Amino acid sequence: MVGAEDAQAVGVPERVWPCRRAGAGWGVRGRGPWPRPARGRVDGAAQRHARVHPVRGRRRVGAMCRWDGHRVPQAIVLRLLRDEGLLPGGRLPA
Repeated sequence: MVGAEDAQAVGVPERVWPCRRAGAGWGVRGRGPWPRPARGRVDGAAQRHARVHPVRGRRRVGAMCRWDGHRVPQAIVLRLLRDEGLLPGGRLPA
């Protein structure tokens, strides 16, 4: 494995060398998993709205959560409903 000393020997500045390589193999934890504060704030409200209105999509459920006073992006609502299996299956007939 190439280390920071090897980078200096080759002439690559150490500041460009990836920092997480220094602890690789020594039991030092790398990146992730990151905390999910937005998901925790809106978890119950999004599930409640999705269960009461099962044909509503992520945009409508997100709008209902925002109407309740939660600040939540649509992407968080999409991930939450997808993980819980609460997304409606397909489009409604026109």
